[in-house]
Amino acid sequence: MRLAKISTFKNEMRKNGVIICFSGILSQGIIQEIGEALRSELQTENAKTSKYFSILSIFVEQTQNILNYYKKKSETRQLEIDFINSGIVCIGSNGDKYFVCSSNLIEVTDAEKLNKRLEFTKNNSIEEIKKLYKEQIRKDITDESYGAGLGFYEMAKKSTEPVEYFIGKSYDKYYEFTINAVI
Repeated sequence: MRLAKISTFKNEMRKNGVIICFSGILSQGIIQEIGEALRSELQTENAKTSKYFSILSIFVEQTQNILNYYKKKSETRQLEIDFINSGIVCIGSNGDKYFVCSSNLIEVTDAEKLNKRLEFTKNNSIEEIKKLYKEQIRKDITDESYGAGLGFYEMAKKSTEPVEYFIGKSYDKYYEFTINAVI
């Protein structure tokens, strides 16, 4: 990347309120380090403790979703580097609100299932989401499910605005999945 482009990129992030941004291959260690940096930054900004824990919880959920998705997919075959290197997560603020957004590639075959789960959180009340959350906790988790889907419900419960998401075609066999939660 040319020097002028990286400077422009940094200034765009700053203009959009981005505090922390990571793009690349995620690992548990990287998630922990970013979490520590986030804690330090939010303490500097004097964020309320309850808000900090909601931000951290959503950050961990989004990054774990990316990490676990790639781990699960890599168990069955060799993944293309563009696929595993597609994760990005940004945490920022806009006035007194914070946002956590992430994006990564998903396989076309997973897009419909993911869309269905997220539409539920978008179109239902917090009470309905809490009810389904309790039902999901009681269910068995199958290998194909990549978890019980509780993370999306958890994000919806902790967000102060409806969780926004976008699933759009990116490459021939991949879709781009982007999610944003406001706290």
